[in-house]
Amino acid sequence: MTNKWKIFVPVGIVALAIIAVVIYSQIGKEAPQYATEEGVEVVTVPATGNVDDAINALLQEASADQAMFSQEEDDASLLFTDSQAISDFGQSYNESEF
Repeated sequence: MTNKWKIFVPVGIVALAIIAVVIYSQIGKEAPQYATEEGVEVVTVPATGNVDDAINALLQEASADQAMFSQEEDDASLLFTDSQAISDFGQSYNESEF
């Protein structure tokens, strides 16, 4: 039994030290901001406790979401255009014409 303690105690101490280092390294770091996606910049508004500010922040987020959705729809239409171009290219060669 004492041999097991000789192994588990140092391993436990090392594990606690690693956890302490990870927690200490996270102290003081800022919270992550919203990511920007292809020119749509999402701005975070600090909390003021005012209802009007909260509503304005929600409206800004909704408009940013709508802009991202419209960009995704544009990307989907580009995929359709590419698909159509590839399909047309496959039909451009007719070996019976030669």
